[in-house]
Amino acid sequence: TLSSSSAASDVYKRQPLGLGIIGSNNLTLHFADGRQSQTFFGVDAKESLASGIGQYNASGGMQNFTLSQNFHFPLGDNWALVASASWTRLVNSAADSTIVRDKGEVNQGQVQTAISYKF
Repeated sequence: TLSSSSAASDVYKRQPLGLGIIGSNNLTLHFADGRQSQTFFGVDAKESLASGIGQYNASGGMQNFTLSQNFHFPLGDNWALVASASWTRLVNSAADSTIVRDKGEVNQGQVQTAISYKF
């Protein structure tokens, strides 16, 4: 059986901000073995021919780090607005991938919002 593995290491800080609002910061470092890195960032000869993206052999190690800022705003007894923004920086083999160079970005971000209900 073939398998791949990855691991993440987090540094997390949660802080009450007053009026029931809670904020948190998170730093995550993501590591992957060579098999997982090749699956997501590698390009073999067949894939290169089909896509036009140059061949690339990805290796394992640290893939990225992510900084996140999260907020929880209470809207009543059971309801809350949850918001987060994060920035991810691809590094090492992931950043050097021809997929990232030709079609992507080493810097990636996202913003999320949600309404939550607590039973």
